[in-house]
Amino acid sequence: SDGAALAAFYTEDAALLPPGGARVNGREAIAAFWQGAMDSGLVINSLTPTEIMQSGDQAVDVGTISLSAPDGSGGMVELSAKYTVMWKQDSECV
Repeated sequence: SDGAALAAFYTEDAALLPPGGARVNGREAIAAFWQGAMDSGLVINSLTPTEIMQSGDQAVDVGTISLSAPDGSGGMVELSAKYTVMWKQDSECV
């Protein structure tokens, strides 16, 4: 549960578009977003790609994410959502 470790997968100029929330811009803000989500009890169970399209140094990954979140009464609720990730190779990650 380390927001900075998760944000390390994002480029410096990345954007995160959480459902129902405001756009989160930049690696530092994305780290803070994920840290806050994890501190509130959110657990990422799995990411399941359903389609990956690659061209040059970029790829698009479309799939489903499985999450567990606090239900407000001491339990957890299972959530599922669709995601799209644009992967881009940069000088920090080869």
